Amino acid sequence: MSLKKLAADDIEVAAFRVKLDRAIQTLNPRRLQTRRRELHVSDFTETDDGFCARKVLVRWWKGDSREFTTKVQHDGKFREEKWRVLFEAAGIVKAYQPEYRLGHLVGHPDFVLDWGFGDCIVDLTGSDPTMDAVFRSRHLGMKKRQVRLYVVMADARRGFVIYEDKAKVEYKMVPVERDGAAERELIGRVGAVSAEVDTLGDDPDEMDLLRAVRRMPRCSRAACRWCRVQQDSDVLLKLEAVPDAGAAPDDRGRAGTL
Repeated sequence: MSLKKLAADDIEVAAFRVKLDRAIQTLNPRRLQTRRRELHVSDFTETDDGFCARKVLVRWWKGDSREFTTKVQHDGKFREEKWRVLFEAAGIVKAYQPEYRLGHLVGHPDFVLDWGFGDCIVDLTGSDPTMDAVFRSRHLGMKKRQVRLYVVMADARRGFVIYEDKAKVEYKMVPVERDGAAERELIGRVGAVSAEVDTLGDDPDEMDLLRAVRRMPRCSRAACRWCRVQQDSDVLLKLEAVPDAGAAPDDRGRAGTL
């Protein structure tokens, strides 16, 4: 809980927020290490104009970890448990949060279900009134790409995104069919980053990472810190000091830049 947020509330509301945050910490005291030098499926689900292979590689190198300590995450677990009980009562659960691996890629879909037509990957998500239509559409697209990768990794028949409208207490099942072209595009992203991971080996240092980042293509986002040199970043300054091996001008006509 930030001091700025607390300062915006009156004393009673601020005290209420602190109590809730402490309750979440009590319910979830253990740090959940969801990434430890692994590539996760969610890293590769951005749109073409939002995906950055350099950013994914840096995230892998840092070995990001996530803490299950927010009310939003707790709400998500509550809804996940609701669906699990329902699916188990229907007798259609093949697996709950299984782990799939494909090279360096790791994925944990919410459910593998079978109601008589073969294995299906099912992942949960939702929206609330604070999300505008553009954000909801983008988020659903990312979830569909995430399920598509799960389907490939599990060699499942198809997948579904269960999309809940929290305000209306409604849901819809969004199908994710097998699509060779879309699957090859996603696997291509994974393959490009995985190749650099293989090159870096088990214990790369910062300079190894910086060289690998420089080798990778730029993304199309104008504000990407990993694809623009005009940034106030120590890492990028160090990267500029790494000599290029036979640097050639890129598609923007600059040689030896990020």
